[in-house]
Amino acid sequence: MLRTTSLVFAKENDPSITSYVFVSQRHIDTEASDLKSLLATCLMELHLGFPMGKSSGSNMSLALVEEDLTIATSIQTSVLGDRTVFGFYNHQYQANDINRILDGRFERFRSGADKFFSDILAAINVLARKG
Repeated sequence: MLRTTSLVFAKENDPSITSYVFVSQRHIDTEASDLKSLLATCLMELHLGFPMGKSSGSNMSLALVEEDLTIATSIQTSVLGDRTVFGFYNHQYQANDINRILDGRFERFRSGADKFFSDILAAINVLARKG
């Protein structure tokens, strides 16, 4: 990790580097017996005009732009099983902000990622218990 970081710092003023990103991805086992249907049903209940059919799948994504970063999130069914959700969480910073990124931002990212994944698991398990 230190070797990679030192390479990034060596390229700090390289115009081909447009952003720095912290990424966390996890496959989480849930209590849902059919997560694919559960997630699709949640989307259908929003009444946003999504088509319905016999085979359902879903991928929910949301990006939030804050003052100094963009937070991108996504959840979908996992390739690891019918009860497993795949979550994606990242913080993206502009490349010219490397010093501010290193100034305590990783702890904010880690805290946000932990909350995101625990909230996903809690919400899915509540929905699974309701049937």
